[in-house]
Amino acid sequence: MVVTVPDEGQELSRPVNLPGPIAPLFRGGPSTEQGVTAVQKGVQAPGEPDAGGELQGRGEGLEWLIRSHWVRSVFALGGKEKMGGLLAVSQGSAEEPRMIVLEHRPKKPKKSVVLIGKGVTFDSGGISLKPSAGMGWMKYDMCGAATVMGVMRAVADLDLPIKIVGLIPAVENMPSGTATKPGDILTMASGKTVEVDNTDAEGRLILADALHYSARFNPDVVLDFATLTGACVVALGHEAAGIMSNDDELVSTLQKLGDEVGERVWPLPLYEEYLSYLESDWADLKNSGSRWGGSVTAGSRGNKVQVPSRCHTAQKNPRRTGPRGFLFR
Repeated sequence: MVVTVPDEGQELSRPVNLPGPIAPLFRGGPSTEQGVTAVQKGVQAPGEPDAGGELQGRGEGLEWLIRSHWVRSVFALGGKEKMGGLLAVSQGSAEEPRMIVLEHRPKKPKKSVVLIGKGVTFDSGGISLKPSAGMGWMKYDMCGAATVMGVMRAVADLDLPIKIVGLIPAVENMPSGTATKPGDILTMASGKTVEVDNTDAEGRLILADALHYSARFNPDVVLDFATLTGACVVALGHEAAGIMSNDDELVSTLQKLGDEVGERVWPLPLYEEYLSYLESDWADLKNSGSRWGGSVTAGSRGNKVQVPSRCHTAQKNPRRTGPRGFLFR
């Protein structure tokens, strides 16, 4: 395997370790069914660094992905890309942040699609610490990453005539003496500044950097998946996932497909007025607004990304539904 630091062009031969809960997703043979199973197994893995074992540079799963169907894997530290959100969220953890890039590149692709999955392998909330009751469920905060990795396995197996890139910002959100604090000002990959109002609103920070990074692939469509906020469960319950998009036709297609496979989604608005909830006195915006419209303000951060078609999917909390590989199908 070749490990590349984007923009530097430097090839590294050292082994690369994936976050423990993510590593198992790269093991095993190709098939759509195994892709779903990989998602289910991946999200059930504990959040500890060594869970599921470590993945060396010649791990069999990655080796298969690299040699099959033009799928390439790239691992990079956020610092090379000045990804202030990715770096800030991981600042309190002993685990280094990673941007994982998977590419399926057919010879004559008809379209280009980027999939982005939130990969917080464990979310304690950071300095804005979550209540201890139920915190063990926060190992599921990488469901978006698991979905993207499972899809990329199936894409390689099906050899689709579409260029598909999977982006996974992988971090661990922990409190410590080095952790990001409320009131800190971050400079994101886009150059925008963000005031940290709540360190537990971390998913939108890493997704914002990943969305900016996605522009280099010139995508026709960007789909991002995240267990971003409990506010979406308050709005829709456990019966549907929320989606936000600048493309009504895409929303309609996703709703139809979701109904067919029993994975229902429901559109939420992206009105410009919601951005006023994130106004900051010290930066371009805050990472968290008021309690009102919480799921919409969380998802609206990517509303300014200049792509023809973009959709954010707020995945359901697996606490009730279980790790079924939701949205993979």
